[in-house]
Amino acid sequence: MYRCGPECLSPFEGIRARTRRRYSVFDGGHLFLSAAFEEECGPSSGGRWHSYLHVSLLTSGTGPGSRINPKGTEMFSKVSAAPMIGFLLATITAVPGLAASQPPTYSSTYAQDRAEIEDLQARYMFAFDWLDADTYASTFTEDGVLDWANGKENGRDAIRAFINKIAAGRTEAEAKETPPLRRIHFSHDITNLVLKIEGNHATARAYWLQFRNSNPERKATLAAYGHYEDQLVKVNGRWLFKYRKIYNEQLDRIASKGGNPAW
Repeated sequence: MYRCGPECLSPFEGIRARTRRRYSVFDGGHLFLSAAFEEECGPSSGGRWHSYLHVSLLTSGTGPGSRINPKGTEMFSKVSAAPMIGFLLATITAVPGLAASQPPTYSSTYAQDRAEIEDLQARYMFAFDWLDADTYASTFTEDGVLDWANGKENGRDAIRAFINKIAAGRTEAEAKETPPLRRIHFSHDITNLVLKIEGNHATARAYWLQFRNSNPERKATLAAYGHYEDQLVKVNGRWLFKYRKIYNEQLDRIASKGGNPAW
């Protein structure tokens, strides 16, 4: 964020004028850079008015540890004012981290959309853990895609069949246990949901964790973890998954490849 301090215009001295300004740049609430500008305005050869600039760098650094030099450090002297101010501000905005530090802006419907998407994410998890194939499939669009460890399930019918296959395998595993034990149960948790919503389309990132008790003692264990990368659309007033990519840090082939996925 840029702030320009009070401008003092000296009385005209003949046909020349002088101005003084102080520009400050703030990053995350901390003073990042402050510079004093002294301009001298007057006619150049040919009778055209021109502005000359002397710049002193007063503050340089980020955060509470910034160092202030009350006397200033001369940077430029007797250079054209307007282009130099533009150059300085362009240089400042190119400093890594400044642009990213600006607070995000949200639409008037963001809170409602976020609540609905969080509800969708939670219903997806409950349906998955209770192997409710119909409810699970209904969280996707008709042509939705589930991209997971063993490939892609394309469309609701394929996604529904995917859950039914897991349910059949779970039932078979439980039947082989001797003596019989209480049912195997998985629990998937989702956290750190980040959303970018643009009209009826949304991009989401979130962590997931899987707990399970598929052992003779039925003790809870952390079995896997990873993150989701989702594309969502609003269809007839309901948010649905258009594409869900599951990254799993237990498996090399679908582990994250590095770099922050949440823009």
